[in-house]
Parts: sequence; C-alpha cells; structure tokens
Amino acid sequence: MPDIQNVGTHLARNTMSWSRRIDAPVERVWEVVTQKEHLDEWYMAAQQIELRLGGKHDWFQDGGVVDEYEPLRVIRFYAPKNRSWQRFSVEPDGGGSVFTLTDRIGDGSHWQDTEWEETEDGWVQLPDERIAVRSPGGRGTHWVGIAAGYHGFVDSLDTHITGNTDGYVSYERLNELYDAWYRVFWGEGGEGWRLTDTD
Repeated sequence: MPDIQNVGTHLARNTMSWSRRIDAPVERVWEVVTQKEHLDEWYMAAQQIELRLGGKHDWFQDGGVVDEYEPLRVIRFYAPKNRSWQRFSVEPDGGGSVFTLTDRIGDGSHWQDTEWEETEDGWVQLPDERIAVRSPGGRGTHWVGIAAGYHGFVDSLDTHITGNTDGYVSYERLNELYDAWYRVFWGEGGEGWRLTDTD
C-alpha cells in the first residue's frame, strides 16, 4: 500500500476522516473552520452558515442544518435529503490543536450513471473513467477524487493558519496516491470489504 502522509481513515464503508495537528490554539482553529472569510480560503465557499444547533447551511445541494454544535469543539452539517453529513472537530493538543474533518456519504447521494455498468455480477465501474471518479469500493463509498479533495482541504487549513506546506502535495498527486492506495484497500482481501455502513 503506498505511503500517504496523513492518509484518511475509514470509520465505516461510507464514512472517512482526515486529521491534522495544527500549531495553533483551539480558538484560532475554530475561528478559521467556522467563519466564512476563512472557509472561502481553505475549504468550499458557503453563502450561509448559522453557528447554532438547528442553524442552516448551504454546503450541500439542497442545504441542511447544524445538528451538532459545541462552540470551540464540534460542528456537524447534516443534509436530511440524502442523509449525508460533515463534522469538524477541534481538540487541544499541547500548545496546538488537532482538527478532524469527518465525512459521511448518505444513502441518497447522487452518483453519475455514466460511471457504472450493470453486469451479471452486479454494478461495476467502467475501467476507463477518470482517476478522480474511480470508486473501487462501489456506490456509497468515497471515490478517489473526494478522498483526495478532503485530504487537500485539511492540508490547506494547516497552510492557511500556519503557512506549513511540509509534505503536502497537489490535488492531482493526491488522486494518484489515493487511487493506488484504494486498489489495495478495496482490492481482493483488502480491509475495505470488512467495513459496513454507518448512520
């Protein structure tokens, strides 16, 4: 299995997390992961985020709600239509912090029909699809480009706060690394096939 610095962790078949130790206090990391002017720099642009339990957000196509919120510790963005969620957590670690982004792909998430072909053995991904849309774990799992993208977002968070770029690579390189890593993880006898979905 290729070595990927700070590789994502599968918590379940449909849920992954990416963690980084950031050389900044919890208060600074929390500000950067919850304020629009910072999110626009390291993550996805958001027009609306209400920082409260039950608050609205527009990260997902059909919007969603904040269903877990503890200031300076955790915020979770839930999309009820497809049961997806993303969770940001921050924990103190000595003089710094540990940030974790966890992403759950919901059972109602959109999958491009052109990526798959129905065979006698079930649905399989077409072999000539671009690397970023390969999903060797099948529908409902993080495809290569999503894993590489979230990995890159968390790298960008660290860089935005501290200026650190040590060991961080381009999105294209992360796609190549995750593609090779997934071939082992989701390959015959790989760890991925022991996972189940989570709510």
